[in-house]
Amino acid sequence: MKTSIRISTDNTVSRVDDRVYSSFVEHMGRAIYTGIYEPDHPTADEFGFRKDVMDLVKPLKLSHIRYPGGNFLSGYRWKDGIGPKEERPARLDLAWFQIEPNLVGTDEFLRWCERLGVQPMLGVNLGTGTPQDAADLVEYVNGTTPTYYAELRGTATLSHTTSSCGALAMKWTAPGRSAVRPRKNTGALRMRQPR
Repeated sequence: MKTSIRISTDNTVSRVDDRVYSSFVEHMGRAIYTGIYEPDHPTADEFGFRKDVMDLVKPLKLSHIRYPGGNFLSGYRWKDGIGPKEERPARLDLAWFQIEPNLVGTDEFLRWCERLGVQPMLGVNLGTGTPQDAADLVEYVNGTTPTYYAELRGTATLSHTTSSCGALAMKWTAPGRSAVRPRKNTGALRMRQPR
């Protein structure tokens, strides 16, 4: 039996979705702390992000970066990672059995993406979290005042209300198993999406 394969570069079946060219960051090992975020590093910017790492990420021309990624997401409480850093609780991360100090959270991630020129992709915790937690996150990132979480975002230390990757400019996407949500609960998420 003879088999042949014919390749034609003149025919396009369809465009490849930009999200294929994406990545993620996870609170595992040194990916976040001493990875992208290390305030005492010689190359750290005013927000504590390592410029040397940003210089390595930028040439990858990623379309999106998902946060938080990996196993960490299934137990992550996003509300622990907002507000003044000195008031954030440290928790035992059950995925990697290490203490999570919550020094990098939603606001910091959005700021990092803005500095990279990358579209943020926020994952939602539907492992130990609830559909309501997911809806609250959408409201925090995309909501407009006078809602509770939109106003909370407005008082955040690292407010991203004017960020190109922050409120009203953020496209809500949650990939993979993080996006699975019961059909009856999707209305709460849709209600908080800007139109």
